[in-house]
Amino acid sequence: MKDSDKTKSQLIDELASLRRKVAELERSATGAMSGHELPGGLDERYRTLFEHASDAIIVADSEGNFLDVNRKAEDLLGYGREELLGMRVTDIHPPEELDRVIFHFSGAVAGRTDSLHDTRVLRKDGTAVPVDITGCPVEYQGKVLAQGIFRNIAERKKMEEALRKSEKQLRLLSENLADGMVYQINSGADGRQRSFTYVSPAVERFHGVKVEDVMMDPSLVYDQVDEEYQAAVAESEARSCATMSKFEMDVPFRLPSGDVRWRRLIALPHVHSDGSLMWDGIELDITERREMEEELKAHRDHLSKLVEERTARITQEVARRKEKEEQYLALVESIKEWVWEMNADLVHTYVSPRVREILGYEPQEFIGRTPFDFMAPGEPERVAPLVKKVLSGKEQFASVRTAALHKNGRVVYFEASGRPFFDEKGNFLGYRGSCHDITEQKKTMDALEDRERELTAKSEALGEVNAALKALLRQREEDREELEARLVSNIREMVLPYIHKMQKDKLDLRHRTYLDIVAANLNEIMSPFPNTIKQLNFTPREIEVASLIKEGRTTKEIAEFLGIATSAVDSHRNNIRNKLGLSNKKINLRSYLLSLG
Repeated sequence: MKDSDKTKSQLIDELASLRRKVAELERSATGAMSGHELPGGLDERYRTLFEHASDAIIVADSEGNFLDVNRKAEDLLGYGREELLGMRVTDIHPPEELDRVIFHFSGAVAGRTDSLHDTRVLRKDGTAVPVDITGCPVEYQGKVLAQGIFRNIAERKKMEEALRKSEKQLRLLSENLADGMVYQINSGADGRQRSFTYVSPAVERFHGVKVEDVMMDPSLVYDQVDEEYQAAVAESEARSCATMSKFEMDVPFRLPSGDVRWRRLIALPHVHSDGSLMWDGIELDITERREMEEELKAHRDHLSKLVEERTARITQEVARRKEKEEQYLALVESIKEWVWEMNADLVHTYVSPRVREILGYEPQEFIGRTPFDFMAPGEPERVAPLVKKVLSGKEQFASVRTAALHKNGRVVYFEASGRPFFDEKGNFLGYRGSCHDITEQKKTMDALEDRERELTAKSEALGEVNAALKALLRQREEDREELEARLVSNIREMVLPYIHKMQKDKLDLRHRTYLDIVAANLNEIMSPFPNTIKQLNFTPREIEVASLIKEGRTTKEIAEFLGIATSAVDSHRNNIRNKLGLSNKKINLRSYLLSLG
């Protein structure tokens, strides 16, 4: 695992283990070499230990000349053995370190065992390597020599630096966490103690107590847990401790101010190198979230109630419509005419059973076929212009006379009436209507009336239809005018007063701009201005710019509101003036737009 991937606790434990090993090795080497002349028979064992030691070892005389070096010394310094035996203590240290080195070397020659920490040695290639040196005197063949054990601490330094960076990052993170408080708790070896080893400064904002006070007395925080939740918190902690799993719980805290705040506690347990159970945790304020969840639940319950009520009403409406449909079908089947429905291609989609008595066909024989399939010879060509005219205008028609062939081959005369129907978006779907058998009437009329009276009757019938259509059109125009008047009245009396009140409130610039635009657009709805500019073939963006100019907005304000450059606004202004015929005329654009309505 890379040092950057290790946790703070892992780095601390690894560093402590490394320091213990260094101390043990130093004691072992020092005890084996210091204080006495090497007895006969021990040289070979010392040489084995000397050559295979994990640290570099150098033996020097009192003048600092190297007398012996092991293989690790060669690896550490990058010199060969023969090169090192021709060097002195002062040759392998940077100038700035020499005073410290010579002081400790002199101590070893004088009979002291001493350690020099965090110094540096120079390799043959000129690079400096950080080391710890343990120096001790060695008496050999009547001479006092100095032995130095050099421990390469480069990796340890990297670990310490990584640990410092990790601690700094963690501290910055914990101290700048907006809605959270970071903490570490030592629960002791038995997991029952509670003492903070770290708590972020947010504890003062979260619990109204100071960091130093909480470090001395953790109960200042623990006692704020709502009494009804204290047992549950302890039980959940014990469960997480037993399984060494994440602890997570939403808990209400009663603060010294009397306020109750909801917090989410999340902590991970781990065992420290000394056997203590540690908890690394974070406390998040979720009060607003809890309030929103409760409000959402209330809205959801209310919505469910509304859905139930709406469902009940829909069920009643479905039952009512089913009853009406049954009544309608009964009525359709009881009248003398046959009722039909055709789609936009004039293909039958429904025919009432009465067709069986009039034309001899079953209703299902009509489904999927057009009226032309049943007409007498010559009739399709005769009625085709009328059908084309009616379809082009999606018009209603009435008392259109034509002839069809009975299933047994005889001619049946009838009158057809129908009206178009549309979907909710205004798309034409087809026609619905009825056909009335006038065969007997036609025979009587043919016997009693001549061609002229027939034409007169048809002319009168057409006049009545035209009169009915004109009346219908007048009524629709009156309805439209009444609807427009009601819309303008409702906007003026029920909408604009409230917008004017809102405009008097203190709003930021952006919201005030939106409100002004809403008011201006409502006023424009009640004026002919929108229709006027549409007739001038303005683009959507030019309509926006023209509306804002009409409101008195400056070029800069328009650019900021629409999120475009001021040069783009100027370009739109020129286009608007061109379309209004104001180019090269000294006419104020806003005044002209206001004059349009």
